[in-house]
Amino acid sequence: MKQMRISSIGGILRFLSKTLTLLVALLSLSGSVRAQDNAYFFYGPEGPEYFTLSTDRIIIGIYDQGHIGKISQIMAEEPALERLEDYMVLPHSKLIVANVTMDMDEEALLALLSRLETHPEISYANPFLRYKDGTLQGITSRILVKLKSNDDFRLLEEIAASMGAVITESNRFQRNLYHLDVDKHSDGNALELANRMHETGRFKFAEPAFLIIQEDHNTNDT
Repeated sequence: MKQMRISSIGGILRFLSKTLTLLVALLSLSGSVRAQDNAYFFYGPEGPEYFTLSTDRIIIGIYDQGHIGKISQIMAEEPALERLEDYMVLPHSKLIVANVTMDMDEEALLALLSRLETHPEISYANPFLRYKDGTLQGITSRILVKLKSNDDFRLLEEIAASMGAVITESNRFQRNLYHLDVDKHSDGNALELANRMHETGRFKFAEPAFLIIQEDHNTNDT
């Protein structure tokens, strides 16, 4: 009888152990899902900096300024986009800030960006993200990478090439700081690839270069 009792207690303990293990696993999964809800972030000096997706504007990169006429036609064919105006084209750049005129959820916005990238004249189409200070920050094509030492340049070349990024120049004011460029043919946008580079642990930092818009919410009542 005592033998049976000990066996029964052992079974209960094994059951409780499995139950606790399952509970811990479920809690871990729940935490993972919550972390994935913050899909837009980059690694700043103090750790991850989070954003929310903005559906008010998008940023469009073009391969050549001579394609503006074609881009105007492409935008006119998209009902959700405001027609191209001169003020949307950034001077001395190949960037267009396009206004979204229809209410869109994240899925619809990402579908719009994917459609735009099917056009050969467009090098990339990315969203704007809203930061905690209220600014809108557009994902451009550029990444800034700071090496830990001079000897790491070959490593940067290898990792950049594996991701489809191109090293365009070294920074004139900071030693071992390099500018990289990506487009729709790369393995991700500048935000995604900067995060992947940071996560390798091989660089001092890797950050996307944002186009920042400070919205003016002040009103003049006089």
